Amino acid sequence: MVDRTDWHGTAQDVFDEKMDVLTGYKVLEAEREERTYIHVDYFVELDLDNPYDGPIQEGIRPFARAKRYNSFEIKSFGDTLNENLFRKYSARGLLKAHIKGGLAAKGNATLYIVVANKPIKLLRVSDYEFSEVTSWMFQSNWIGGLDIYIIVLPGLREIDGGEPMAYLQALEGNPKHQKKVWSRILRLDTTGKRTLESTILKIDVEGYMSSIADDIELKGELKGKLKGELKSLKESVRLVLAIAPPSFQNRFKAQLKKATSVETLATLQKNILRELSATITY
Repeated sequence: MVDRTDWHGTAQDVFDEKMDVLTGYKVLEAEREERTYIHVDYFVELDLDNPYDGPIQEGIRPFARAKRYNSFEIKSFGDTLNENLFRKYSARGLLKAHIKGGLAAKGNATLYIVVANKPIKLLRVSDYEFSEVTSWMFQSNWIGGLDIYIIVLPGLREIDGGEPMAYLQALEGNPKHQKKVWSRILRLDTTGKRTLESTILKIDVEGYMSSIADDIELKGELKGKLKGELKSLKESVRLVLAIAPPSFQNRFKAQLKKATSVETLATLQKNILRELSATITY
């Protein structure tokens, strides 16, 4: 099966919505796949004098080492980060920072490369002076004035990093691990559950529905006490319908409105999933 997922766009959407949570600082300027002068997948300038003061204070912020000028590159599940690409990304990150900040960018810039596959061969090249920061993050000091970090998404699967980490965990690209990872993060008590749901839906509609089905089954014994869960599930189904053709939406909206139990919603969910897989392209 051909993977039609827009991995760059999906990750950029997460960065647009949650970069302050991911870094711990307020965003001054953000650009996605900006092609003026130097093209990078994502660039953000942070206000290091103004830490993030929103509701999400607990958890591991995967981009906590970000500085004033930060470039991001994204390698999807089917791609491998090799030496040529690493050099290319490093050059772009350095130039982008200096275009934006001039002399002030030296020593105040980072490049984050988010990868779906651990670049084992690259990490062994001594010229790049890689060091292991954590089991999922590696740092290179081969360019003076630019801190380079490789974040390996598979290394995040078992990390209990709370809501900040969940936004990257939602980008899980391996079908063998998606259901387990997604089911766990969708059960988190988060302020950004809609962002998580939207991210997962862009990657795999069927996987998302399977993940929330597990959650409903787990809590099914609560039955009449599941008003909150029932409301949440309805919202989730509405989110799926929002990306479906209008005729499809109209037909199922009436059934959704009449659904008043977990059992009814579960049946409706199966029907939606069956037909959606045949009508939606992603």
